[in-house]
Amino acid sequence: RGAADGVGGHHLVVWGKDRMTAPDYRAEAEGLLTKLVAWRRDLHAHPELSFHEVRTAGLIADTLGELGYEVRTGVARTGVVALLHGGRPGPTVMLRADMDALPIQEISEAPYVSQTPGVMHACGHDGHVAIGLGAASLLARHAADLPGNVLFVFQPAEERDGGAAAMIADGALSDPAPAAAFGLHLWNAFPFGRVVAQAGPIMAAADILKIVVRGKGGHGGQPHETVGVQHHRGDGRTARDAPHLLDGRARDRVDPSAGAAGWRHSGHGRRV
Repeated sequence: RGAADGVGGHHLVVWGKDRMTAPDYRAEAEGLLTKLVAWRRDLHAHPELSFHEVRTAGLIADTLGELGYEVRTGVARTGVVALLHGGRPGPTVMLRADMDALPIQEISEAPYVSQTPGVMHACGHDGHVAIGLGAASLLARHAADLPGNVLFVFQPAEERDGGAAAMIADGALSDPAPAAAFGLHLWNAFPFGRVVAQAGPIMAAADILKIVVRGKGGHGGQPHETVGVQHHRGDGRTARDAPHLLDGRARDRVDPSAGAAGWRHSGHGRRV
């Protein structure tokens, strides 16, 4: 007989052994480890840049199709969307992973080093895809018991603008629309097997910011007649400080933020 207790506003239902035996998801997940490692290393050896994830998308689509998912390919050019129908009524939950690599030359002696010159999975998206496929494998085994649907979204072009917006424009979040969405990011600072979560932001995002600082040019031999914006703004700070100045007084001090200037341009002349 089932018994219910209120836990944090929710209800925890404990079933007797004669009614239900809960699956040992941890043991099943550990049983998939060898396959996850193989997927990740294969993907790491064959990285693909944003909107060029053709081989990656093919591996994902073939794997999910074999697991019985309804698979859509070509979403936002190279994205993959797959739906698993649960055996019981309930909401749709989305699990999302990104697929693209970075334009970086990998220098490594690992047997699964990148085989594509100038391209590397340096941000862990190979691991994200492998984790997504592992979760899809495990959930497919228990589809009949799931209260609702699971929507897997494998997104292209996370490393450049447009991947998420293109997926949404192509209907990745409709029919069915997810009631909740979950994603993750690998982080080498934590030991293997640990999952970390918190309310609110947990990692920084990249964005584009353009700041124009105007000064007065002149000859390098007569700096007293110039206003060099890279070196002086009139208040003792330099243009290099601009990203940090955005963390203004109106911001809540307990709200985390991070800023850095990745590129600055102030002309090509060596003397002016």
